Amino acid sequence: MDTTDSLTAPMLIRRYPGRIAVLLGLVALADFLIFGQEPGINLFLFALAVCAGILLPATKELSPSKAALLLGLSLLASAPLLETPSAMGFALCLTALMSVALVSGKLMPRSLTGLPLAFSRFALVIPLRLAEDVGKYPPCYRRNVEEPGSYPVSIF
Repeated sequence: MDTTDSLTAPMLIRRYPGRIAVLLGLVALADFLIFGQEPGINLFLFALAVCAGILLPATKELSPSKAALLLGLSLLASAPLLETPSAMGFALCLTALMSVALVSGKLMPRSLTGLPLAFSRFALVIPLRLAEDVGKYPPCYRRNVEEPGSYPVSIF
């Protein structure tokens, strides 16, 4: 058996054309809602915006009823953030957002026994990818720790 017999054809990745606009919108919304504000309804609204940002590119592949159900799940799971933001409410909200991302990406396991593994794989990859991405930039583009507030003048 040859390796060419066991390889599969590459999957076609469809990209949402407005993904950069969604990302910039979420960053602007985070600046407006979270920084310098007391946590509470701000975190709740941002969690719903992130859920909508996850579902927006997947609208072609998800039925409207499934998208509404996922948004409702996120709404229900984020509700504890309205009263008092706590670690448990934040964890519940993140779990719902991971569920929405896994369902919209068609990565949700079929059996409930595979759910903890999918969540742990999803949650463990995020910090590792962040650390990997930080290592890609040369030191001149990173903030200098010895000089507070120093940033590069030009990145080009």
